[in-house]
Amino acid sequence: MTAATVSHHLSVLKAAGLVSDERRGKWIYYEMNLSVLDEITGWLAGLRGDTTDEK
Repeated sequence: MTAATVSHHLSVLKAAGLVSDERRGKWIYYEMNLSVLDEITGWLAGLRGDTTDEK
């Protein structure tokens, strides 16, 4: 993958609120927003009928 392709995909993820970024000098550090992923996994578990109490 080219650097431009990676940058584009990170921009899409940032726009969706799935990652945040922090610029330090010439570098940009990205961090996943795990609360959004927790919501998605909870939603998927609900579709399957799983609950956290049953485990």
